[in-house]
Amino acid sequence: MIARMFLFEVRYWLRQPMVYIFLFVNALLTFGATASDGVQIGGGVGNVVKNAPYVVYIFYGIMSFIALLMVTAFVNGTAIRDFTSNTAQIIFSTPVSKSGYLIGKFLGSTFVASIPLIGVSLGIVVGSWMPWVDPLRVGPNYLYPHVQGFLVMGLPNILFSAAIIFAVAVIQRSTMASFITAIVLFVGYSIASSSMEDMDNQTLAAMLDPFGTTAMSEATQYWTVDEKNLAALPVSGLVLWNRLLWIGVSALVFLFGYSRFSFTDRVQKAKARVAENDASSTAVAAPLPKVALHFDRSALRRQWSTLYRTELVGILKSTPFIIIMALGLAQLFTSLSFVTSMYGNTTYPVTYSVVDMISGNIVIYVMIIVVFYAGQLIWKERDPKFDGIINALPMATRTGLLAKLAALITVVFVVHLFAVGAGMTTQLLNGYTRLEPMVYLTYFVVPGTLFFAGWAAVALLVHVLVNNKYLGFFVFIVLFILNTFAWTLVDVESNLGPLQRLAGTALFGYERVRSLPEELDVLQSILDPVRRSDRSVELPLRGTWQRYQHALADTSSEAALPHFLARGRSARRRLVADGGLRLLPDQSAEHLPDERCAGGGPGAL
Repeated sequence: MIARMFLFEVRYWLRQPMVYIFLFVNALLTFGATASDGVQIGGGVGNVVKNAPYVVYIFYGIMSFIALLMVTAFVNGTAIRDFTSNTAQIIFSTPVSKSGYLIGKFLGSTFVASIPLIGVSLGIVVGSWMPWVDPLRVGPNYLYPHVQGFLVMGLPNILFSAAIIFAVAVIQRSTMASFITAIVLFVGYSIASSSMEDMDNQTLAAMLDPFGTTAMSEATQYWTVDEKNLAALPVSGLVLWNRLLWIGVSALVFLFGYSRFSFTDRVQKAKARVAENDASSTAVAAPLPKVALHFDRSALRRQWSTLYRTELVGILKSTPFIIIMALGLAQLFTSLSFVTSMYGNTTYPVTYSVVDMISGNIVIYVMIIVVFYAGQLIWKERDPKFDGIINALPMATRTGLLAKLAALITVVFVVHLFAVGAGMTTQLLNGYTRLEPMVYLTYFVVPGTLFFAGWAAVALLVHVLVNNKYLGFFVFIVLFILNTFAWTLVDVESNLGPLQRLAGTALFGYERVRSLPEELDVLQSILDPVRRSDRSVELPLRGTWQRYQHALADTSSEAALPHFLARGRSARRRLVADGGLRLLPDQSAEHLPDERCAGGGPGAL
């Protein structure tokens, strides 16, 4: 019975495109990390080649953790399929055993969830064959490290994640519960891994790491470059005991779910019924009111506002949002407790330091909220199969979508306000009362909300186009990861590009106003190497520099740039059309006449 149930699940999932799409995405990520320097997932550094056995182990450890969402899709889909399709009673009435049903489903879904992980090896091998890759940065592809990485690092991690998700799914019989568990597991491990790095007993930290990366780091921390390029991971000591420990934990978690599972339905409380006599006695015949239907702009606004309030209140009151915010605030307060420590000294919790720390810690939680609730908002009508009824109502399609988008953006704004409250609370607890709310607003809340508003729109678009909730989640995460590396690959370094953070740019940000002599001292340190070289350099006059643009162009000024550059070797200057300052060394200056800006700038220096 176990084998038949196992084969049924494998055949079912292998007919679904989701397996092959996840396989392709994993291969694409590791391919980019191997074939390009712009994508970093923990690959080779220095003389360690990009396809070294050491790199293979790291990739399998990291990707098996990132694959938590893939595991949730396969395992949860398998565990609750009979309940969501209303076939559970038919299945349970057949002579199927509890062990055959649960063990077969668990092993089948875990096996299928591990298939996309093979894409890690495919991406590494194919990436190392690309003609544009420097031959000195790749080495031979050995089969054994890939097999060992899959069996030692990848498969136990998939088994651990699958056991937890499967146990929750068969007990709660709810997709929501499975996703909350996956989020808690992801966030909890992220918090715990930071704490384990600071533990004095690294042996204990290695044993407590369920994904084995700490144990592997301990086993390979003294490896030479040659060992990282050639040696296989020793399956002994910390690595062996860590893997055996967490395989055992996975078995115990599965047995707990096995013991709590029952073929019978849960007993539910019956709703109170009003007696027919009471109902009939209170019923009074009344004429139906006359209703006038309106489809003007005011009706559209009322529809939008009603849907907006409904979606917003539903998100803010939902259990996943409360859990995510509780975890986020717990980690935020933990991180903010170190805001007064800097290089062994105690400093004031000034606002810009608090904002910088908040910005680095809150991103993962806001992204989880955007990822999860974008799918929930779009699939709220699709899952119970009444999206056709909603679509048939006399309401424009854009009204519902815009209401969902506005609700999601408002939730992002609320999360940023919670983070600001945590930051101000930390400042007050440390006796610092200069809170500077405008700095929070202009440097953190507004640019952060705008940044995630763009991603919220992308997330909703993905779920509208992709007719699978789990696949939509993963596609969006891949787009977010690719966006992180794509701009580097095309040599775009501006923060003003699409879906880039605006904090710290000329639009949003702040800086201390320095005097002109201070600015010139900074410029002196920048230009000293230029004077001694044979190359020209262009300086954009933005921010603080722009305040002194006219002063620097004034040759009669005591603090003018020509006077400043006259100290030491002379250089020729001119303002170019894009508002930048171009400096030319002596060898080139005699061949270039002075010229004015084509864009009407302050002219030649």
